[in-house]
Amino acid sequence: MQHKISDFCDVIEVMHTKAVLLRREKYEKPRGSRDESYITTLVEDIQSLALQIAHDRHRHPKREG
Repeated sequence: MQHKISDFCDVIEVMHTKAVLLRREKYEKPRGSRDESYITTLVEDIQSLALQIAHDRHRHPKREG
């Protein structure tokens, strides 16, 4: 992991917050009042954050050596 553990946890926290917003938009609003572009944006943001975590496979500089 290249970034600090706290950075890793912060990204996961953001993902969780966006997931909660996504669930509310998708399932707590009637179909006609949903903002589909907002839903799509949230999904894409969550996917991007997950990919960022998945690609962080480098050893942390403090772990080198």
